[in-house]
Amino acid sequence: MPRKPLPDKGMQTSLRLPRGLYDQLANVAGERGIGEEIRQRLEASFGQTPAGSDPKTRELALAISSLAELASRDYQPWHTDRFTFDIVEVGLCKLLALYKPKGEPTPKPNPEGLADVLYGENATPELIGAMLAAVVFDRVRGR
Repeated sequence: MPRKPLPDKGMQTSLRLPRGLYDQLANVAGERGIGEEIRQRLEASFGQTPAGSDPKTRELALAISSLAELASRDYQPWHTDRFTFDIVEVGLCKLLALYKPKGEPTPKPNPEGLADVLYGENATPELIGAMLAAVVFDRVRGR
């Protein structure tokens, strides 16, 4: 049964945590308290989701993040170690294959988009993918 809302304080809930995780949260929370630390981390996790993305895009983004974290947990960080990077690269290809639509890659531009203007009618997925990767990399690096 859902809990009753508290006036001006939101909903109260309880959560069972493993001792190690509880201790980690307590250490980083300090005077704010564990509840506030959990709330801030949850809000931040939702804030990282690209606005307007569909559920499959959010699912894939979470899967990629989890893959990188798991590989980096067992080996060196993926962005500093070639072996771990290759693990993530192979895993990423496997993940993408699970989402791959059937059929041939035929361009179907969004009428509201600029695909025809930006890429031309003969652009390949490889060319467009490389161009978009460069744009995304610049955005996430804050350029």
